[in-house]
Amino acid sequence: MRPAIRATPCRCWRSSAASNVNTDGTVRVTDPLDTARTYGFSRIHDAARMASQPQPCDACAATYDANGNPDLRAEFNGHQTGYDFDLARNLEIQRIEATTTTEERTISTQWHTGFWLPELITEPGRTTAFAHDPTTGNLLTRTDADTDTATAESRTWSYDYTSAADGTLAGLLGSKNGPHEAVSDVLVLTSSGYYK
Repeated sequence: MRPAIRATPCRCWRSSAASNVNTDGTVRVTDPLDTARTYGFSRIHDAARMASQPQPCDACAATYDANGNPDLRAEFNGHQTGYDFDLARNLEIQRIEATTTTEERTISTQWHTGFWLPELITEPGRTTAFAHDPTTGNLLTRTDADTDTATAESRTWSYDYTSAADGTLAGLLGSKNGPHEAVSDVLVLTSSGYYK
């Protein structure tokens, strides 16, 4: 015998402004557990960007630069993350996590001039350098280097790509060679792995 099926009330999200921001720049949202939260928004380039979430996180807030990129964000634990962007390309060039605390950490990124691809990422204890094919942008090498160890070890991965002469589409990943020297760590992708 089957157990009786009992109807339960719908647990749905409700909003004071389903798809629009209220005139005061807020939206009140009620979740399935009947908890109401009010989100504050800023208009930047005619797009709504979340600026505050006073409930349940009174400290949570965000500010944006002139292009709408994040400038400063506050988290539940009170830590703030600051961002700097190249405003011409809208690419993050620096992020400072946990600003003004003992855990503060800065991550800087240098970008390829022709592609939206990183060339160098510098963070505490490590740098990651990328070399790209200048015409296609395909990744050729990636090198991770420890910067705060006595040995200053580095690890390099290299990548090769298919060409029309391989009987496949040009530009697909053909092989990947990892950083291990003692063992073979070359991954070769055969043409049967791709559609012809």
